Amino acid sequence: MTEDKKNQPIVSGKEITATVVAAGAAAGQALTISPAADPTALAAAAVLVALFPPVIAAISEVAIRRMRARADRFYASVVASWARDSEVTAAEIAGILEARKEDPNVADAIWRAVRALMDAPNDDAAVPLGVLAAEYARDKRAADSFFRGTVRLLAELSAQELRDLRRVVRWIIGTSDSANEVTLVAFDRDASAGPNAPDWPSVPWRVLLFDKKTSLRDPDAILEGLQDPARILSLLKNEYLAFPGTRSWYGASPMQVGIRTDIVRRLANILGDPE
Repeated sequence: MTEDKKNQPIVSGKEITATVVAAGAAAGQALTISPAADPTALAAAAVLVALFPPVIAAISEVAIRRMRARADRFYASVVASWARDSEVTAAEIAGILEARKEDPNVADAIWRAVRALMDAPNDDAAVPLGVLAAEYARDKRAADSFFRGTVRLLAELSAQELRDLRRVVRWIIGTSDSANEVTLVAFDRDASAGPNAPDWPSVPWRVLLFDKKTSLRDPDAILEGLQDPARILSLLKNEYLAFPGTRSWYGASPMQVGIRTDIVRRLANILGDPE
């Protein structure tokens, strides 16, 4: 079976959109679900979950409740993002989405975001996925490389990695004055030792930022306290949100990528502020 056929939904994108609207309208803007949830709401969540074959075999009431909680957060994020620059209510947004479910771009954006919502290893992905889906559905914009790459990225990140990525993008914005792109390098000091190596900073697993104003020994260009920055940079590159770096290094080849600053700003808008 080809990858395209394997990823096809068992119902159409417009039906998924209608289901999301129904589930979201029932929940309003709730961010969590109580144990005494409305059975009708749980039934709507069951329909949503059942759209995705990988979870059918293991479905349970607990799983439905968790997916329902994710769906609530996702829909609340769609509403909050959509209404950020306009005076519209949750009910009005539900009506707009329902009216646009025949639009292939809207249906595709919702389907891709909801699929990632079901696949993500952590519940916190629901909010940025909702922001992203709202942006594209509101403008009837076709899913482009940024949308597809960001959706896949959010479906891969753990809760800690998502927090770390937020720190990275906000740090780039606060540190760099480059209008075009920056180079990011994740390195392990111990693995980078060599007879010709420079005087590396003393703590392993930091990220370095290079643009026209920073250097290896510039303390503002060093970010520490990340769990696995090399994996984050690798995921950004694999999802075509960043590109392979080209700087020369002494003694070792740390993970390095280049990333355009406009992509960084878009990611910051989708991800929100660090906790």
